[in-house]
Amino acid sequence: MNGLESFRATWLGVLLFMAAVPVLNGCTTINGTVNLLQGIRLGDSASSIGLGSPQLFVLDGRGTCQSVNVDWGDGTIELNVAPVQGRRIEFETSNIETRYLRHVYSGWGGGKTVTVEGVGCEGKIRGRFNASPSERRIGWAQPAPPGTTGVCQTVAGLPGMILRMLVHVSLAPVTFSPTPGVTFRGINFGCFAWGCVHDADGRPGTVADSRFPFPGLREYSVVFRIGSQVVQGGTNVQFTTTASGPLEFCLNDGDNDLTNNQGGFDVTISVDQLGP
Repeated sequence: MNGLESFRATWLGVLLFMAAVPVLNGCTTINGTVNLLQGIRLGDSASSIGLGSPQLFVLDGRGTCQSVNVDWGDGTIELNVAPVQGRRIEFETSNIETRYLRHVYSGWGGGKTVTVEGVGCEGKIRGRFNASPSERRIGWAQPAPPGTTGVCQTVAGLPGMILRMLVHVSLAPVTFSPTPGVTFRGINFGCFAWGCVHDADGRPGTVADSRFPFPGLREYSVVFRIGSQVVQGGTNVQFTTTASGPLEFCLNDGDNDLTNNQGGFDVTISVDQLGP
C-alpha cells in the first residue's frame, strides 16, 4: 500500500467512526453514562392492582430520563410525565421519588398493560399487571321488564368497554319450569309446544334469515354488541373489542320480543386490557 492509499484508508476509518457516533449518542451521554428506561413494577410491595385508589408504580433503568410518556391501557394517556417537577428521572441515585408513577384504575379488574416510553433517554417498555376482581358475575333473566323494546339489554353498573380489550364471557343456562312438572334449561323463546328452548348457543346448525334481528348469526342465540361491533355469542365466547361503549346482551329472537321469553343465564365476564 502506497502513502496515498494509506492516507485514504485512514480517513475512511475516521469517517466510518464519525458516522457511528450519532447512533451511539442516542443512549450514551458525553461522559459515557447510559440513559435507558428498562422496566416498570408495582411499588409498596404490592402483588396486584387495587381498583379505586392510587396505585404506585416504580420505573427502573440506567442513568436518567427527562420524562416519560405513559399509556395506562385503560384509555388514559399521559405525556411528558416527570414525577418530581423540575427534576430528571434518576434510576441510579437515592432519589427514588423521581421514579414514582401513580395511577387510579377503576371499572374492570383483570389484566392491565402499561406502556412507557422514555423522553430524553432510550427505551420503550410494557408492563403486565393484574387487578382484582378478575371477573364479574351477573344474572340475566327473562322475560325482560315490561316496556322493553328491541332485543338488546344493558346491565346497570357494568363498566363500559374500550378498544383492544380481550373479553371472555361464559353463560350457564338456568333451570326454569314453564308449567308444573316440566323443566327446561336456558331460554324458552315462546314457540309452540316449547319448540324453541335453547342455551346461549341457539339453534344448532342454523343461519338466521331476515326475519331475525341479527341475520347471518345463529337463530335464538346470544349476541353481544358494543357500538358498531356485533359478536356471535354462545356458552363460552372470547373476542377482542374493536369499538367502545356499553356491553349489550342481545338475543337473536325470532319475534323480536324479549317480554314473552322465560328462563335466563348465569353470566361470568372477565377482561384483559391489552394496551396499544
